Amino acid sequence: MPDIPWRIQFELALIPVYGPERAKRSASVLLPAILRDFRKMLTKNAPGVLVSEDYNTEDRLTVIHVTGERLVKGRSERLILRSLRVGSAEITLHQIIEGKAGEQI
Repeated sequence: MPDIPWRIQFELALIPVYGPERAKRSASVLLPAILRDFRKMLTKNAPGVLVSEDYNTEDRLTVIHVTGERLVKGRSERLILRSLRVGSAEITLHQIIEGKAGEQI
């Protein structure tokens, strides 16, 4: 699914588990909460350290695996999402494909 934005891929990966309507609602709640928590984790770690975390859905039907790192250059800090997986579905992060640092979150 490389031509589909990664946030839409996230929602599509939830459809086999929840069905279309519930997947859409779940994605709109899950993704912001996961990214908010993961940002906190990244800021607590040293720059350049690859951080991974697994998030279970409330009903325990699927696991969301997130990997990222914090990059610091001078006074500038970037929080980078390196990989995202929903169950066994790997989400394609376009910026990584384009050879950039990853998806900034």
